[in-house]
Amino acid sequence: ISPVSRDDEGMYVCIAQNQYGTDESHGRLIVLRGPMLVEQLTPRVVTSVQRDVYLRCQAASEDILDIAYIWTHNGLRMSHSEYFNTNIKIDGGSLVIYNITLAEGGDYECIVKSAVGRIASKTTVFVEGPPGPPGGVSVTDVSRYSGTVQWTDGATNGRPIISYIISGRTNWNNTWVNISYNVIAKEVNRYTGRKEALMDNSLRPWATYEFRVAAANTLGYGFPSAPSPMYNTPPDKPRLAPSNVGGGGGKIGDLTIAWTPLPSEDQAGPGIYYKVFWRRSDHDSEFQSLELKELGNIGVTVVRIQQDFYYTKYDVKVQAFNSIGAGPESEEVTIFSAEDMPQVAPQQVAARGFNSTSLNVSWVPIDQTREKIRGRLIGHRLKYWNEKNREEDAVYFLSRTTRPWSLLIGLQPNTYYYVKV
Repeated sequence: ISPVSRDDEGMYVCIAQNQYGTDESHGRLIVLRGPMLVEQLTPRVVTSVQRDVYLRCQAASEDILDIAYIWTHNGLRMSHSEYFNTNIKIDGGSLVIYNITLAEGGDYECIVKSAVGRIASKTTVFVEGPPGPPGGVSVTDVSRYSGTVQWTDGATNGRPIISYIISGRTNWNNTWVNISYNVIAKEVNRYTGRKEALMDNSLRPWATYEFRVAAANTLGYGFPSAPSPMYNTPPDKPRLAPSNVGGGGGKIGDLTIAWTPLPSEDQAGPGIYYKVFWRRSDHDSEFQSLELKELGNIGVTVVRIQQDFYYTKYDVKVQAFNSIGAGPESEEVTIFSAEDMPQVAPQQVAARGFNSTSLNVSWVPIDQTREKIRGRLIGHRLKYWNEKNREEDAVYFLSRTTRPWSLLIGLQPNTYYYVKV
């Protein structure tokens, strides 16, 4: 019976007979409908990365028949156990993809099977996302501070590319650093799709560079390209002055000048060294100078001055040099030359009992002029000893304040002490 229909249902009898007799065979024909789709998949689904996608198909069938749902992705069956711990959940006619990625785009098919039939519904999921990584990154026209980068776009992933970021790393620092932002590229070959952009005044001299490019669309920046081959920028004279110029301290007759040496990436060329300048503030009009060519990349030097110029203000500055030439001079900074020993002692020292184990020692404040203190007053030293002991056995106490008094504690009760300041 082809094609069969519901009207063909009923009891059928096959009768066979000959001259010896008759026989019969009885059978009942039941005609059941195959599964029918009640809810079909949307033929086309467009989404973007990191969103959730819900796919659903539902079928109806005869009550006495069981139906099974089978899902395929790009023609491959999706097993429940295979996706048990992933971002894809399958529950009969429902399939949910959480935080969808580009890899989960493609053709999906929901197949419904029963004992008497099979039916299917299909959809295509288009996943849009940031652009894929560009390829073939190379650099032309490399100069001390500029260069032209070329590349070929990767996959657009559904939306047009609107800008690029160019990043680089050098032999001085393995960290990738963004060099050019919001780059608008120019197409140089419409057949190959090659793009290029100028990195103007963005590079450092005397460095070995690798570059990479990342593309962006309205959904954000994609992954960067693979690193380019290495390119060398020519050397140049230093562009930066040494920073944190200061100094001071040392022994009498010293003028200590200190600074932060230029790091390797800022030296701009081989043969780095420094030149220091100094002059007495409010006295000298011209700077004296000293080249430290033999000392290399140091950060401190000591200049000998007259001992009469103890604790004197000096204007100092530092300049960097390399084998190409001189860099800019730093800003002038005022420092003090080394101090000398104080030339005065506290006068009219007096002491009185503060309690049973301490003395309050006071004296006339010292005139804190440069000629007398020969530096900056930072404290006083007190020397004391029991009247029963010798002065050679005295105890010293350092009071790190400029106030004209101090407490001596931990003394013996009812005892006379000698005190010097």
